[in-house]
Amino acid sequence: SSMWVAGPKTVAGGGLVGAGFGGRVGLFTLQLEFLQSRLSGSAQPSILNTGAMNFFLEKRSGRIRPGGIVFGIGGAPSPQRSPEGSYLFLQTGASVAIMLTDRLYIRPQIRLQHWDNGVFTGGYRSAISFAVAIGVRLPAPD
Repeated sequence: SSMWVAGPKTVAGGGLVGAGFGGRVGLFTLQLEFLQSRLSGSAQPSILNTGAMNFFLEKRSGRIRPGGIVFGIGGAPSPQRSPEGSYLFLQTGASVAIMLTDRLYIRPQIRLQHWDNGVFTGGYRSAISFAVAIGVRLPAPD
C-alpha cells in the first residue's frame, strides 16, 4: 500500500514489488535492489522501474533486529519515453527483522520514497510505502 503525492495532488493506492541482495561493508550493509512501483489513479507515468543502492543499518544479534535504510539512491528510466526523461530515486526507511531460524528472516518495513524527474522542471512523485521482505542470511566465509 502506498500514498503518492504529485505536486498539490494526492493519489492514494499503488504498490511495489522487488528483489535484491546485500553484504556487510564495515558498519553498514550495502544492498542493491531492483523494484517496480505501480501507481493507481491518474498519476503519470503509472509504472516506475528503478534500481537502488541502499546503505542499511541493523542490529546484528538477537531474534528481533531493528534497523532501516539510512540512505538509498538510484535511477529510473521513463517507461513511456516521455519528454521528462529519467528519474532520480531516493529513499529512506525503518524496519524490524524477525529471525524465524538462524538464517531465515522476515522484515516488515516502511519506506519514504521520492522520484524527481528534473530539478528545473519541478516534476516529482513521493510515496510512503509499506512492504515485507523475506530473506536468507548466508554463512560468513571462512
